[in-house]
Amino acid sequence: MEHGVTPGEFEEVVCDLIQVEESESSGRPIAFGFTANGRFLACVYELLDEMTVYPITAYPID
Repeated sequence: MEHGVTPGEFEEVVCDLIQVEESESSGRPIAFGFTANGRFLACVYELLDEMTVYPITAYPID
């Protein structure tokens, strides 16, 4: 995945998010949360159905 974010980190954030908003640039959902190792990430995705997300991008927030 881009920006040094692993698929596992993406899943950690999306499954246990702190906040979800709409991305200003794409209109897609963007989840914010911490990974198990303490990284704070923003994860943009598409919701395919109630149980399935398609990752678009993710990046660390300083």
